[in-house]
Amino acid sequence: PYIDARVKQGFNFFMGVIHTNGEPSVNEGGSLWYNDSDLNRLQPGYFQWVDKRVNYIKKSGAVTGIVLVWSDKFADFNQPPFNRETFSRFRRYVVARYAAYNVFWILCGEYSETMSPEDYDYHAQMIRFGNPDSTAGLLDCGDPYDHPLSIHPGGQESTSQHMNIFHDWLMFTTQQMYGSPAFLHAQVLQDDHYDLPICNDEFGYEGPTDPNDPYYFSNNQNAADTRRDAWTLVCSGAYFTWGNIYTYTGKSFVLRTDKLESAGAKYMNHLSRFIKNGVPMTEMASDQSCVRTGEAYCLADRGNTYLIYFPTTAAASIDLQAPGGFFQAFWYDPSAGDSLTMGAMSGDHAYELESPFDHDGVLYIQAVKEQTVSTSLAFLRSDCRQGLRVLEWQMGNVSAVAGFVIERRQGEETFRRISSFITNQALLIQPTTPGDALFSYVDSTAACAGAFEYRLSAITLDGGRILLGSLVTEQKTNKIADHPPEIPITHELPMNYPNPFSQTTTMNFYFPQSTHLQVTIYSLLGKRIRTLYEGHYEGGIRQIEWDGRDSAGNQVNSGIYLCRVMTNHFQGCRKMIIQR
Repeated sequence: PYIDARVKQGFNFFMGVIHTNGEPSVNEGGSLWYNDSDLNRLQPGYFQWVDKRVNYIKKSGAVTGIVLVWSDKFADFNQPPFNRETFSRFRRYVVARYAAYNVFWILCGEYSETMSPEDYDYHAQMIRFGNPDSTAGLLDCGDPYDHPLSIHPGGQESTSQHMNIFHDWLMFTTQQMYGSPAFLHAQVLQDDHYDLPICNDEFGYEGPTDPNDPYYFSNNQNAADTRRDAWTLVCSGAYFTWGNIYTYTGKSFVLRTDKLESAGAKYMNHLSRFIKNGVPMTEMASDQSCVRTGEAYCLADRGNTYLIYFPTTAAASIDLQAPGGFFQAFWYDPSAGDSLTMGAMSGDHAYELESPFDHDGVLYIQAVKEQTVSTSLAFLRSDCRQGLRVLEWQMGNVSAVAGFVIERRQGEETFRRISSFITNQALLIQPTTPGDALFSYVDSTAACAGAFEYRLSAITLDGGRILLGSLVTEQKTNKIADHPPEIPITHELPMNYPNPFSQTTTMNFYFPQSTHLQVTIYSLLGKRIRTLYEGHYEGGIRQIEWDGRDSAGNQVNSGIYLCRVMTNHFQGCRKMIIQR
């Protein structure tokens, strides 16, 4: 029942100790040793039950991690009348019996508590490489299948502390680190430069935190803390093992099945299902450069996929560092296992983000994929109006489209994105947008007399990117034979320049027809700072400046401010940064 329940919950690795610590090593087949203590005589009945468990784990699709011995028992092998050869016989027997299975070897548990690293190094070398020299009296084939091999360290330690001794045979770094997310993350980064997989296999246990509880253990955590630490380790690029003190050990070191459906197990199930649902973990690595400020941990294949964990509800500044890239993002609730669509993101600038839940949150971001499909673009054309370049297009059906992206180049230069539905509401498909709507865009930065090439793409609701078409404007104004009726053209809110600024910044607006215009500066908390303009606007180009002062004429403090522009047909908002 234990293995069945854990596999159903998403666990894929089970660790067991052959010669365990504390109490005698006993299972349904009896004691591991003859008379419980004769280390020269193994009991076959014990291993027959180990066989059953290893076989059952294999049939369940999981992997067995075999810990040969715990440190206190390893010391027994080195006390008269026993010696190194006594343990060698035991080691060779275990490896020969289980090497044909899909197993991981963990030579010893908490090895640093007894004996010296050199003592363990000898036996690990034998498992990894063998010793075919029969003249040494230690004929040893080792593991012919070269299964992963490591050793479990003591509390707040890592096997990397003895990398100068273990480097020949160590196949993955093992940690026993517990503490805050920041501490766990720092320990992973510290070991990452050895270029080995990292597993924190004892960061804590879900269990009672009251010292008076009979199942209390100093490393016990509540379920939410185990969830927090597990996600931190994953988004730091490490693996982990998890345990519930009631089920897998406790004071009797027996399996219990009455506490299998714990809150912590549910959280681990959510994590497992999320990762197995297509997250390309093997292509991703820790990338903290994407986190500018705040506490968040980022695992990324930069430019393609990002998995970012927010351990608290505090905000963090996230920069995908993928110029020109478009991404779809959604939030995942690690407590409930639910997802929440965030929408589109750009790889060109940073975002101030925080968990939308009342606890930790996970942000998953994927690049928009290029798609080659037939489109229903009716036409794409350009014209000049009041000295500015205007693009117009129409589609037969926009039900599967989230928005549009416009790129431009001149001559042989690379295409550069000049507008997108992320920053320009005129390019965003609304639920009320008719299928045959006529779309337009005013390129206020391109002179009508210039020769440019434009490229129009659609971003679909499922995250795909479709190239709809392109056109080249000539040196002279393009004429449109079948000119459609004039429609109100909604212009993207332009960047202010300079930005950041210390004294004065300027914005240029273009709207094709008369309207009521209001331009207002707000703080990030929504406080009105100053109204720069409010009144009738005849249309055309207008320039507005802000000198960084409030309505009373006082200089405002350095920081981020919002400029809100409203007309009869448009409203938009732009961040302005003052650095004095």
